[in-house]
Amino acid sequence: PDSKQVAVAWNRGPERGVWVISLVDSSARALTKGTYGHPVGWSSDGAWVYAAVSEPPRSLMLALPAAGGNPQTVFTLSGEIGRVTMTPDGRKWVWDAGETKSDVWLAENFDPSRRK
Repeated sequence: PDSKQVAVAWNRGPERGVWVISLVDSSARALTKGTYGHPVGWSSDGAWVYAAVSEPPRSLMLALPAAGGNPQTVFTLSGEIGRVTMTPDGRKWVWDAGETKSDVWLAENFDPSRRK
């Protein structure tokens, strides 16, 4: 929010997670470690970074203290969070949530020699 730092999803090891990178001196600090999430936005006061984190079979929207500290769960969903956007005041959220389903088929008395 102050145009001096950016929140990013860092997927390179060994410390993948949500990071804040300074645009002034290029310093970086991890807000999460070992959990891959996607930053969604900042609180209006710049104190929090909101991030979507998938932990199958559920997904979490977390509020991460920008200065470091323990994350807070904003809400939990079943399924996987896709794209997310929020209003600048952080009071309204829009997201798509995916759900994967599959069928299992069983073939009884299958005889490959009788193929046509």
